Amino acid sequence: MDPLVIAGLVEIAKGGLMLYFQSMRLAGKTDAEIRAYMAAVHEEYAKLDPKEIPDV
Repeated sequence: MDPLVIAGLVEIAKGGLMLYFQSMRLAGKTDAEIRAYMAAVHEEYAKLDPKEIPDV
């Protein structure tokens, strides 16, 4: 794949994450609550067999 396409996709993903965290803050979530949520999500993914993780 062309490196410029990859770079563009990475920038789109970064922008999406920034919007996600901004919306969490606007919803009144604190940084500690956001970190706790992300840690819980990470724990659930860590329990999965690598073959069960969706390829996106």
